Amino acid sequence: MNGVVIVSRNSKYYLDAFRKLDEGRASWNWAAFFFQGMWMFYRKMYLYGLLSLALDFATFFVITSSSSISAAFGLSFICNIAYKCLYGYFGNIIYYSVVKERIADGYHLMNQYKSTSKSLAILFIFLPSVYFYYLADVLANEKYFRTKFHRDNSVNEENILKYLAQDKQNHTEGKIAIAVSVVLYFMSSSVIVSFFESKCRSYIQSQFQMNVSDHISILD
Repeated sequence: MNGVVIVSRNSKYYLDAFRKLDEGRASWNWAAFFFQGMWMFYRKMYLYGLLSLALDFATFFVITSSSSISAAFGLSFICNIAYKCLYGYFGNIIYYSVVKERIADGYHLMNQYKSTSKSLAILFIFLPSVYFYYLADVLANEKYFRTKFHRDNSVNEENILKYLAQDKQNHTEGKIAIAVSVVLYFMSSSVIVSFFESKCRSYIQSQFQMNVSDHISILD
């Protein structure tokens, strides 16, 4: 990096958004509006991403267990729009708080740390991968500061841009987390597919046997 920070369009957007929040003005985030939990995992907001999933599952359970099918569709649509608006309005507020915490922990000083993860935005449906990514970041941070005692952890524009910089390489722990998550994801997927295939096969065979038995009884 050599002290040079490349300011991308997204970095400039968040810098302006955080400046508005410091001034007490609202800041809307369209990415959070459209992608909700996926956006949170992409931005490595692990806890908030999990809370988003829990909220989605809880809403789905409550609606489907207490409403008819037609009413459930209507309520789901209303809740989805409401949640999108909440994410759009509060997204930058939540992300700013996370960025402050990461800067306090010195993540912006790590040359091998990316503040975003496209792979996690896809693999979060395999929940163990969220833990692997989080653990990888924590271990990389601890290793980096094991021999470094000075941290410039003030929340200013320069450090925010360092944290948001997209020209960094991922740390080794992060690459291992990606590899482990991908392997376990496909292994678990194959197991689940095999399980449902066997269940479907058993169901078809039982139905076929029942139909054969019915035909035989009719002929008798």
